[in-house]
Amino acid sequence: MLATLTLVTSIAPVASASSNWIVRVPTVNPTWIFPFQGGDTYSVANMNYFQQLMYRPLYWISANPAVTINHNLSLAQDPVFSNGNRTVTIALKPSARWSNGEPVQSGDVVFFLNFMAAMPGTWPAYTPPLANGTLLSLVDLTRSIETPNSRTLVFHLGRAVNPRWFVFNQLSQITPLPRAWDRRARP
Repeated sequence: MLATLTLVTSIAPVASASSNWIVRVPTVNPTWIFPFQGGDTYSVANMNYFQQLMYRPLYWISANPAVTINHNLSLAQDPVFSNGNRTVTIALKPSARWSNGEPVQSGDVVFFLNFMAAMPGTWPAYTPPLANGTLLSLVDLTRSIETPNSRTLVFHLGRAVNPRWFVFNQLSQITPLPRAWDRRARP
């Protein structure tokens, strides 16, 4: 058997320590790359190494040096809480675009939320209601969603929430999906 050695060279600028580049080298092979997955494929490797590189969440949470919203990587402006923390208004950034240049729109977020609502029992991130009836999941907390325009969503919740908890534990799970994938949507 003849072995072939291929040498690949590249001339590229070297990233400096101040360039804020992050390189993630996966230590395992991906087993799932779609944002929704069952418990049998749910893993940190799938979520952090692959999905976040392919699908950007509505709110990107960073932990350096403190847990906070990374405004540069998030697809939406800071949410606005009103009505005693029972109503949450989200404005998508004009710069949020799909790889084909089309803008990320409120319908893309609703498409994801409909997906989420269709599979709460099989999605590992779903938290069922507590024994005392307390609702902890975005699907269960949300009574209705309005889309007053293509860049705005208004969540009407069934109870008041702690804004920090809601953003970091619920809204950060939302990963808009292109509505063009929705084969059941009407034109």
